[in-house]
Amino acid sequence: MTTFFLSDGAVGLVFICILTTAIGCGEKKKLPTDGGEALSGTILAAPSEGDDEEEKVYRSFRYHFVGPVGCRLSIWMECRRNDMLDALSPLTRGRWYVPGRGKGLDGYFEYKLLNGKKLGASGLGKVRWEWNEDWQPGGVRGGAWISDPFGGEPVSSTWDAKGQWTPKVGEICTLLTLRGKEVALVLRARFDPSKPIEQLETLNSGGLDVQSVAPK
Repeated sequence: MTTFFLSDGAVGLVFICILTTAIGCGEKKKLPTDGGEALSGTILAAPSEGDDEEEKVYRSFRYHFVGPVGCRLSIWMECRRNDMLDALSPLTRGRWYVPGRGKGLDGYFEYKLLNGKKLGASGLGKVRWEWNEDWQPGGVRGGAWISDPFGGEPVSSTWDAKGQWTPKVGEICTLLTLRGKEVALVLRARFDPSKPIEQLETLNSGGLDVQSVAPK
């Protein structure tokens, strides 16, 4: 398991966030098929132990991904301000994953927001984001303390610990929306056919350019 951390102002190709109006899947493309049926993946919300069940915003958002053989998974978070993608936000980030040749992806992903005020006066007005992967055979972790993107304003959440999705390959699936007055964070995922050059003997992964995959 590799661990690294980015500074508050870092804009990397390894992590990402987005605004939407509802949980769902969309942006259909021409889908690959298997015996006449469109291939699909499965995503299941998986509550983390120790989280406050009443807290819908500053908590862990954990998901179990099971993908078709030979398919690439993209996961990204978009930060939007007044409906416009904030590409420079440290919260706008994402990654792609391709399982070993002839295998399907099966593992857990967790996006976490922690409220700084729980640490005392020094943490007021700050939040910590964390991006944790638990794939087979490995993953990456990252995180940083940043100014609260919601500025202390009330935030609504679509988090549902009982959520389950079965997006077809090629469809964008919206897993989570956290929306404040001017800022929204949206977590999305998509399965796509992987390219032969991406298919290695073991898990292959890389940074994702959010602007290239975010819905317009």
